[in-house]
Amino acid sequence: MSFPVLRFIPSVSAAIGLASLCALLSPTLSFASDASTVTTASSAASKPAANTLRVHYARSGKDENLWGVYAWEGPQQPSKTWIKDRFMFNAKDANGGNGAYVDIPMAAGKKEIRFLLSNEHGHKNCNTDQNHPLSADIATQGQEIWVLQASCQILNAAPSTQTSK
Repeated sequence: MSFPVLRFIPSVSAAIGLASLCALLSPTLSFASDASTVTTASSAASKPAANTLRVHYARSGKDENLWGVYAWEGPQQPSKTWIKDRFMFNAKDANGGNGAYVDIPMAAGKKEIRFLLSNEHGHKNCNTDQNHPLSADIATQGQEIWVLQASCQILNAAPSTQTSK
């Protein structure tokens, strides 16, 4: 998210520098090098909490908020009722809004997550059940995975482009 730079009293701006002033005002603001905008840091730039799996999902129609993760193995509170008990993609990714993510607290000692990505009508991103191993350090570091529209592939790193064509 970008905001126009506020014009400050020149003597104050010059004395402490605009970047320093922005840092004082809010640690979530970063100073743009061209001095034209100040951008906020997204929560997606942070790492997931300990014992949490962050699932990223990108769709060309940017309708990720209508999709969710139906997970019956792995979460602290697994999905119970098909289509209703989904972990919804409720946060935008930091890369300019291209994709969304959801943080899913994992049950202690689990070795994998078994899941489907679906919308409210039961349409699935992948026609088969998916599973993915949980990292050995998820209990202390959290973990992230990425899934693209109409792909059954699960990525352990952000793809160079977040939507499939």
